[in-house]
Amino acid sequence: MTNFITWFMTSSADPEKVSLTLKSLGALAVLFGLNATVVGDLQNQLATLITGIGMVISSAVALVGLTRKIHLGRWSAH
Repeated sequence: MTNFITWFMTSSADPEKVSLTLKSLGALAVLFGLNATVVGDLQNQLATLITGIGMVISSAVALVGLTRKIHLGRWSAH
């Protein structure tokens, strides 16, 4: 289990850095937590649009990071 956590958290391009997948999932979690009541009723449509676009982009980046990690065969941090 520790190897999986290390694999998931480290960058496939540079094992000394945090993975792109983890960073984008963090952004997705923040954007998912935003809703119109947090931002305010006047910006409802704008907040919904920005949140939706951000969620799509964050999800796509997470998939790119995970795909890159699998493609490069980075199964451990070593």
